[in-house]
Amino acid sequence: MNQPDACSTMCFYKELLLFDVNQPAPSFTKVLVWTVVVMIYTMVIFRMSLRNDQQEEFQEAKGREFQSMYNKRIEPTELAMAEFINAGVYAPIAEELFFRLFLFKTLLIKRLKLNKHVANVIQAILFGLFHISNMLHASNEVSNVYLQTIAATIGGFISGYAYMYSNSILPSFLAHAINNTLAIHSEVTSYEEIVRNIDQIYLEQQKQSQQ
Repeated sequence: MNQPDACSTMCFYKELLLFDVNQPAPSFTKVLVWTVVVMIYTMVIFRMSLRNDQQEEFQEAKGREFQSMYNKRIEPTELAMAEFINAGVYAPIAEELFFRLFLFKTLLIKRLKLNKHVANVIQAILFGLFHISNMLHASNEVSNVYLQTIAATIGGFISGYAYMYSNSILPSFLAHAINNTLAIHSEVTSYEEIVRNIDQIYLEQQKQSQQ
């Protein structure tokens, strides 16, 4: 009686983690290598696709976003916790399961019988377009959303191939989580610096007014 349950559980995890359940699961080393490949290619290709003026525009938009957060009295620790839970944990799990497992493998390839390369392009574009929803957040400017959409499309495309050729969803998930966490660290560090500078200017003005 326990044998079918054990088989069902194993089949569930195989379907959840593997691109092709008829192929062996990758070794830890292979997962690690593919994770690094996804991270490097995503960052390099994204940087190469940006013009200098786009990078400057992105930094300026970030500065305005930080100013808005400061005006709302958002502490750096609050920003770090919220971003880590949302972008570092929830987003990689939810987005990889939906776009890579459900949309890419289950719907486009298994159900609709599309060529896997065509399916990968489709899921990457949809993954990028999904990030347009960031416009709904008041703190996100159009320029930020535009660059996030490009980055997500590139990342989704590379993650799809990593999923196929590593035969595991783990590399794309780990790369997604690590890249997001690194971005969060950079964002929080920059915000902390701005908060310190603004607070320092305010304290100096207070001292001058009291003299």
